[in-house]
Amino acid sequence: MDVVHHFTDRVEPTYMTMNRFGVLLILTVLLGAAGPTLAAKGKHKHHRPGNAPDAKAPADPAPDASAAADRPSRPDRSFVVYEHIHNRGRPDDLTPFGLTPIELCYNTKTKQSVTASVTAKLKDYDGPIVFDIEKTNRNDHNLSSGHLKDVVKWAHEAVPGCKVGLYAVGPSNLTPMKRPVEKVVDAFYPSMYVHNTNRRAWANTARKLVTQGHRAHKPVYLFLMPKFHGRKGGEMPQSFWKYQLETARRVGADGVVIWSSDRDRWGEHAGWWEATKRFTKSLKPTAPKSAT
Repeated sequence: MDVVHHFTDRVEPTYMTMNRFGVLLILTVLLGAAGPTLAAKGKHKHHRPGNAPDAKAPADPAPDASAAADRPSRPDRSFVVYEHIHNRGRPDDLTPFGLTPIELCYNTKTKQSVTASVTAKLKDYDGPIVFDIEKTNRNDHNLSSGHLKDVVKWAHEAVPGCKVGLYAVGPSNLTPMKRPVEKVVDAFYPSMYVHNTNRRAWANTARKLVTQGHRAHKPVYLFLMPKFHGRKGGEMPQSFWKYQLETARRVGADGVVIWSSDRDRWGEHAGWWEATKRFTKSLKPTAPKSAT
């Protein structure tokens, strides 16, 4: 027993020393092999674009919509105030007041009529053409969309390079017949005529239309009328008209189109006209004559 005991006393320390050395050696090898992998994982996670985010990382906070609405969108861009004003007794030329004429086409039933209208209007005019097709069969969107596409195609064929849009056909489901018409027009001209003075609703709709139009990489011009919509609609309050002009620019629209009927007489001191002149004076004198 003593011999065995002494043998054990001598052998055990040697065995334990070798055992610890083997464990350390194994750990060193394993860590050495895993090190580059761990480093690579860390590098990819933190520096490589396109990696999936860490599932435990908190999502980015949603932008404050109200704050975004209160600050100007693209403040250095040009903002065009187009006019198609028919008031009886209006001045022949409104360009000295900062307004730019725009042409509308109403005869759009056939290719021949579209070709004739576009050719005639662009003879002495180099601005955009807006087709007003309000009697299209809105109950059959396939047929209506097909006709609208044809009208745009005919106009482009008649005068290559001309800028074409469709009245009240905007870039979203907020207006009728979204696709495939939105793919062929050069700009959007949604109608923002009103029946009341609900400022929040007007601003929210305008902002959505502008955002979606720009998402399609096309300019957006809002149609405005200085009277409430309808045959018996009264004149727009000056404060609300001013609000529409300023809000259109603030939410990022590329411009507006002021339209009025020949049933109305021109009023040199009308509130909407006074507000319009003050608004155009505040703009940079860079208004282009095209829709681009």
